[in-house]
Amino acid sequence: MSQETLDEILLSKQRYAVADLVVQLTERARDDMLPFMTTWEFFQVVMIMRAMYEMQERGEEARAINLSRSTTIPLLMLEERLKELLANKAIEQRGNGYVLAPEFFNSEFMLRGFRMRRLIIKTAPEGMEESDEGS
Repeated sequence: MSQETLDEILLSKQRYAVADLVVQLTERARDDMLPFMTTWEFFQVVMIMRAMYEMQERGEEARAINLSRSTTIPLLMLEERLKELLANKAIEQRGNGYVLAPEFFNSEFMLRGFRMRRLIIKTAPEGMEESDEGS
């Protein structure tokens, strides 16, 4: 794609900054939690944990089939990710469901990583301000 084409896209620099922020946050969190995964695999893990959090918040049991439906991740792939999360003690199995493991997320290492990612978010708006040209 040429610079001329990029110049035609409204807010192209800001859109890129948002996309870059998402990738940076995902990669930094992956490096903290499950560095052996690809960024795409870890993004699936984030989607699973997000759905699990929401289900726990509503008092629902986070079963594999419900997580698969919620995230649209195929069940076999989702079950593979759940096994990886269990093996790394990021989640716990309770009955037929899964819950986030407080000990994992409350560890000093995980809190330090989260605080670093929060700093990235605080400084992100600098690259997202609109200019007069609309890009």
